[in-house]
Parts: sequence; structure tokens; C-alpha cells
Amino acid sequence: NIVPVNTPLKKQEVFEKREMNLFTTYVVHTDSVLLRVFDNGVIDGDTVSVFFNDSVVVNRLGLTAQAFELKLPVNLQEDNKIILYAHNLGSISPNTAMLEIYSGKAFYSIAISSDLQKSSGIILKHKKE
Repeated sequence: NIVPVNTPLKKQEVFEKREMNLFTTYVVHTDSVLLRVFDNGVIDGDTVSVFFNDSVVVNRLGLTAQAFELKLPVNLQEDNKIILYAHNLGSISPNTAMLEIYSGKAFYSIAISSDLQKSSGIILKHKKE
């Protein structure tokens, strides 16, 4: 699912060039979460990278109906940011993805969109049960 890249993304370049739109905050009670990312709607060639706490955890993923999954460790003291960075707009603008987050018995699902001027994301806050 991940397309190899000759030049890796540099965090500074990504965040300096685009506005940030944080959709929502979710509370999680576990020390890690399962993140699933897939195309939201028509499969139209959207390509994204996913940042987690300012690090690239998914680099240039072509979104399909098949979910890409990864486990992420949660920072227990600070906010955890998941940012969707669009590399293109696919054939139907904007670039859209479905994010699913599993944290123990909790499940969150959000349709998120980004374009070439604005990246979008969510915040995870850890809270003991």
C-alpha cells in the first residue's frame, strides 16, 4: 500500500506551507491505539501521508477501500495529533479519507478532508479510566 519515495517529507516544510484544521478531540484510555485509514467514498486516486505527533507514520499512501492499519503509542501526558496531509486531490476534490481509531472498547470514526492549502487532523487526549 505504501509507495516508495525518493525524497522524504520534511516536517518543517509541511507545516510551514499549509494551514491546519483540527476537526475534533477524542479521549482515549489506552497506551496505544489502532488507526485505520482508507478512502472515504469514491476511490479516485487520493494520496496522503499521516503525521502522528509531528512524525511521518504513513508516507504517500494511495487510499483504497482496503484499510491501512497501524498501531500508535499514545503520549500519556500530552495531546496526540494525527494529521492528514494531501499530496494530491485525486480526480474528485478535495482529498478525503476515513479515519477509524480503536482504543480498548472505544471506537471513533471520522471523515476527514485535506487539500493542497490546508491539512486536517484530530487530537487524542489520554485519560485514565
